[in-house]
Amino acid sequence: MLQNLKISNFAIIDNINITFKKGFSVLTGETGAGKSIILGALGLLTGSRFDDKAVLKQGKKTIIEAQFNVTGYPLLKNIFIENDLDFDEEQCIIRREISQEGKSRIFINDTPTTLAVVKSIALQLVDIHSQHANTLLSDSKYQLYLLDVLANNEDIRLEYSSLYSKYVEKKAELNILKKKIEDSEKELDYNRFLFNQLYDLNLQCGEEETLEEAHMKLSNVQQIKETLWTVLQNLESEDSSLPSSIATAAHKIESLSSVLSNASVYASRLESVSVDLQDIIESIEKENEEIMDNPRELERVEERLSLIFTQKRKHQVSSVEELINIQNELENKINLAENSQFEIDSLRKELLELKRELKNIADKITMSRVTAANIFENKLSELARPLGLNNIKCQFAFNSTDFTPNGCDTVELQVAINKNQEFSPISSTASGGELSRIMLCVKYLLAQRLNLPTVIFDEIDTGVSGETAAKMAELMKQMSEYMQVITITHLPQVAAKGTTHYKVHKSDTEFSTTSTIIQLNDNERVMEIAGMLGDSQIGNAAINNAKSLLGLNPN
Repeated sequence: MLQNLKISNFAIIDNINITFKKGFSVLTGETGAGKSIILGALGLLTGSRFDDKAVLKQGKKTIIEAQFNVTGYPLLKNIFIENDLDFDEEQCIIRREISQEGKSRIFINDTPTTLAVVKSIALQLVDIHSQHANTLLSDSKYQLYLLDVLANNEDIRLEYSSLYSKYVEKKAELNILKKKIEDSEKELDYNRFLFNQLYDLNLQCGEEETLEEAHMKLSNVQQIKETLWTVLQNLESEDSSLPSSIATAAHKIESLSSVLSNASVYASRLESVSVDLQDIIESIEKENEEIMDNPRELERVEERLSLIFTQKRKHQVSSVEELINIQNELENKINLAENSQFEIDSLRKELLELKRELKNIADKITMSRVTAANIFENKLSELARPLGLNNIKCQFAFNSTDFTPNGCDTVELQVAINKNQEFSPISSTASGGELSRIMLCVKYLLAQRLNLPTVIFDEIDTGVSGETAAKMAELMKQMSEYMQVITITHLPQVAAKGTTHYKVHKSDTEFSTTSTIIQLNDNERVMEIAGMLGDSQIGNAAINNAKSLLGLNPN
C-alpha cells in the first residue's frame, strides 16, 4: 500500500509531502496537475526516463520518494533476495534523485540499485491504470493473461514455460544439424575427393622438415663427401694423428705434476679433448660412409615434397600440420553426411517426447482457460449491467495454435452491447466510455485474484456520468476491500464515494505556477463536491446536493 509520497523540484511542485490512507481515495481539483504529481512521480519511480524540462528550478536537485507498506506481501522477498537487496517485511522505500547535472540515482531501502530492478519490484507494488490502458482489452496477449490470472495458472504456466524453452532449444539444435547435413551432402563428393587425396598422402607431423633435410643432403652429396674427406685428412693422416698428438702431450704434461700444480688439470683437459676429437672423427667417418649418391631417393623425396607443396597451395596453408587438420575436418563432414541419420532420429525422438509433455500441459492450460472464460463471461455481464450496459453479453473465441510461449491458444474477447447484436471483437464494438466501464469490471475481477497492494485509476470514469458514474465508484469502493484504490476523477458522483478526499490546487505567483495536494476535511469536501456539481458560484442547492451524495443530512 502506498503510504507516503514526497516530491521536491518536479514539474510544478516545489515541495510536497502526501500521506495516503487505506481504502478508496479520490483526487479532484486540477486533475491535470494531479496527473503530473501522482502519475509523473510514480512513473519516475517505476523506471520512466527523466526529462529535464520537468525540473521546476534549475540548479536544484529533484527528489521523489515513495513509501509502501508491504506487510503481508511475502512474494516480494524473493525479488529482493535475487537482487541482493535487504528486505523489510513492513515497508519498502523507493527514492530517485536527479542531480543538478541531470545524473540519476535510484535507491530501494537506501540501497543503490538499477531502474530495471526497481521496475520489477514496483510492478508488485502499484498498478497505474491510465486511459490508454483500456486498449489492452483488445490485445490477445492481455486477454490470455486475464484468463490465466482468473484460472490461477501461475504454477502451470511456469512449468510450461520451462518445458517450452527446452523444446525451442532442441528444435533449433535439430534445424542446425539438418542445415549442416544439407550443406555436407551438397559437398559430399567433392569433400570425399579432397579427403582421399590427403588420406592417400599419409601425412605425418614433422615430415616436411625431415624431407627437406634429406633433400638438402641428396642434392649435395659430392660436396659433402669431398669436404668430410678433407676434414678427416686434416684430423688424422698416416703421418700425423691429431688425437694421438694430443694424447702424447697430455702424458708429457702429466709428468710435471710434481713440480707444476696445474699440470694434472691441463693433462685431464687434454685427455678429454683427445677423446672428444676421436669421437668426432669416428662420427664423420660414419657420416661419410653412409652418404651415398642416390638419384632415385632424391627423385622420391622431390616428388613427395612436390605433392605436399601442391596440397598446401590448394588448401592455402603453410604446413603439413594444417593439412592434417583439414583432413580431419573433411572426415568429420563426410561422417556427418553419411552417418547423420542416427543423430537426427535421436533428436527427433527427444522432440516428440517434449511435444507430448508440452501438449499435455498446454491442454490443461486450455481447459483451465475455458473454465475461467465461462466464469468471466457471466461475472462481467453481471458487473457491467448496473453500469449502464444493460444488455451486454461477452464470450471468448478460442483457436488452437502450434506451441507458443503462452500455450496453444489464441483468444478473442467478443462482446454484444445491444439486444439482438452479433458478437464482435471488443475493439470494433465498444465505445470509449463502454471500454472504461468494461475495463473497471475487469480490474475488479483481477483485484480478487491478484495480491497487489495499490491500483491507481486515471480518470477511468471518462465518458460516463450520473448514476452510472456512481455505480462505477461503488465498484471501485468494493475493490478497496482487497487493495488500496486511488482514482483521479472529475465527477462528483465518484468523488463522493471516496473514503479519503484529496484536492489538487494550483497557485500563481508573479514569477511561476506551483501545485500542491491537500487532504480535505468534511466541510472542505462538501464545498469541493458542490463546486464540481455547480458553476463558479456555489449555491445552497449545490451544497445540499453534495451533502446528499456524501450521505449527510442537508440543512
